Amino acid sequence: KNAISGIQDVMVITDSGDGFYKDGSFIQHDNIPYNCGYGRSLIQELAPMLYIFKDTEFENKNTDIINTWIEKSYLPFIYNGRAMDMVRGREISRYYEQSDLACTHILSAMLILSEMPEFNELKGTIKTQITDNFFEYASVFTAELAEHLQEDNNIKPKEIKPYFMAFNSMDRVVKHGNGYTIGLAMHSERTAAYESINDENQNAHHTSDGMMYIYKKNEPKSDFFWQTIDLQRLPGTTVLRGSTVKPNINAAGDFTGGCGIGENGVCTMKLISNENSLKANKSWFFFDKEVVCLGSCINSEEESEVETIIENRLVTDNSRFTVHGNEESEGYIIKGAYLDGSHDVGYCFPEEQEVNIFREIRSGDWNNMSIKSDGKSYKGRYLTMWIKHGRKVKDVSYEYIVIPKCHEEEINDYYRKSGIRIIENSDSIQCVKKNGTTGVVFLKDKTHSAGGISCDRRCIVMTTQTCGTLELSISDITQKQDKIYIELDYSAQEIISKSERINIIQLVPYVCMEIDTCAARGEEQHIKFGGVKNV
Repeated sequence: KNAISGIQDVMVITDSGDGFYKDGSFIQHDNIPYNCGYGRSLIQELAPMLYIFKDTEFENKNTDIINTWIEKSYLPFIYNGRAMDMVRGREISRYYEQSDLACTHILSAMLILSEMPEFNELKGTIKTQITDNFFEYASVFTAELAEHLQEDNNIKPKEIKPYFMAFNSMDRVVKHGNGYTIGLAMHSERTAAYESINDENQNAHHTSDGMMYIYKKNEPKSDFFWQTIDLQRLPGTTVLRGSTVKPNINAAGDFTGGCGIGENGVCTMKLISNENSLKANKSWFFFDKEVVCLGSCINSEEESEVETIIENRLVTDNSRFTVHGNEESEGYIIKGAYLDGSHDVGYCFPEEQEVNIFREIRSGDWNNMSIKSDGKSYKGRYLTMWIKHGRKVKDVSYEYIVIPKCHEEEINDYYRKSGIRIIENSDSIQCVKKNGTTGVVFLKDKTHSAGGISCDRRCIVMTTQTCGTLELSISDITQKQDKIYIELDYSAQEIISKSERINIIQLVPYVCMEIDTCAARGEEQHIKFGGVKNV
């Protein structure tokens, strides 16, 4: 009885410390994102208890919060039989507990819950997520449940529509697109760069320095990625070559987070190394087909090379990498590149960019990350592409675009044909527009304007204009501002919907508003206008 009543202490939404947050974040050990690690352990143990005690005096009736957890804290982080490594803490270094096993345990818990009426609607979602790999780790009971679900033609798989989610309480971002999913791992003064205890996850120094994971169904399983990857060149990161980061401690910067509208989103991280002089403004703009990656104010006083890693991908043996450009003595001058085979990933540069490209077969074992090993040796073929910024760099920048799903012919002149425009990439603003959607990162507490938006504080803003309406999303990702003042280069006739924290000052001759961000903890604020005209 005491054990069952103790469950109530866990079934809450928190705003500090360990536990589930309103935005779907889940923190353990004070500062580690852990949805698919400790969070996975929680739901895999909780589900059987709720199932067993159903219709008894010990039945737990607080099921709404579990549905919320599933929707916001678990489902966003699973894809094609895998749980995302960026929310598994030090477990990524365990040879016996990899992402497919973690995903199986999460889906198994959901299957058990779905046998109860209040969770019955989960069945369509679960049916979409189960792969053949599920049965390798499932118990007899949950394997039977999965088989019955697959054979039940009355239950239709629930289509996953594209969406973007920012988890500002743990510095993570997820984008589910058509045929792909992206996870982005960042860190700040609120979260640690990585976790390493008990001799596990020892060399994961840059795994939250903006590492970008791209998941696709048609690619081979990456069962030997962490054993063989060059941990100094993780995709999406800007690093000082050979540098290390102390584990379990928070970073120095407060400017990390994201916001979005539908499947579009923008996020940023002020990279400030605790170990050396490297600093950088890094931003990502997520649209329907691509991610625009911008970096500005990259500075270092060190003698070591500063690099931005565009890609470091485990590839199939028959994959072909095509470069649209010219080979130089130390690299390539290119406008685009394409990785085919099972990958179909494209890379585009708005201006010709000098990049280094390296294909290699890497050998390794689990000692790459941990002293605990299965004693086996592994080999992986990698495609690595990076920008070499130089030594002792001052105010350098980068601009590139990743297209997770495309055809090679699309790469030619992609930037012009896509409708993407990089409006600004400076020390004050990073701004990108695609058709009617604009994302802006305001980097200074001083009034600046870009993309039809003026703002007086550090924050991120996204707008989408369609058919006389304009929707705006804004987040104080510092989680320190009291108020943010916004002006738009638009007039409006009406407010269709808005968050309570948004106060409208005027709609004409142009829109002015003030956002109350005091104690908002990075929560996104949304407003939608009707009868919009550009002024």
